[in-house]
Amino acid sequence: MVKVLSTLIFKGDIRDLEAMPNNIELLESEKKQIVQSLAEPAFYRNNWDKVSAAKARLDILEKELAEVYARWEELQALMDRINESAKDK
Repeated sequence: MVKVLSTLIFKGDIRDLEAMPNNIELLESEKKQIVQSLAEPAFYRNNWDKVSAAKARLDILEKELAEVYARWEELQALMDRINESAKDK
């Protein structure tokens, strides 16, 4: 069983899993900055292009974060199964 499960996770997946906390932190940090900007009334004064761009970027970040969190959960669950199978041996 371990052999079957371990073949389902590739080196790239492991690298992705290891990099995810940092990637999430970067995405969350950018999201926080945008939200803070959008919360400032001055940001809206004569900056409609920037406001529009910030809102569009925020939408993209939220989608990216949802995808990254889902992938992280998927890979972590697979790694947990591999580790559990290894313990059973």
